[in-house]
Amino acid sequence: MRRELFLRILSDVEAHNVYFMQRNDALGGHGLFGLQKMTVAIRLLSYAYSVDCCNEYLQIGETTVVKSMLHFCDIVIALYESQYMRAPNTDDVVRLLP
Repeated sequence: MRRELFLRILSDVEAHNVYFMQRNDALGGHGLFGLQKMTVAIRLLSYAYSVDCCNEYLQIGETTVVKSMLHFCDIVIALYESQYMRAPNTDDVVRLLP
């Protein structure tokens, strides 16, 4: 994915849902960046990673990984469904199926 596209999606996601904005954690320290949460969600979806793999690689807890992916999917559907996620028409079917 191009960097510009990734950052545009991140900006849209952060503007749509506060879950992806960085907040303070329970101890008063800085929480995770939206960039980290979106990266883990995209890695899960695109590479079929397990939650444990992302936990070890990105140092994010298992619950946060799952929540990030679920929030990300909900937001992407809400933001882009009308523009990009439509049912295929006959031209699409002919082009996709040999």
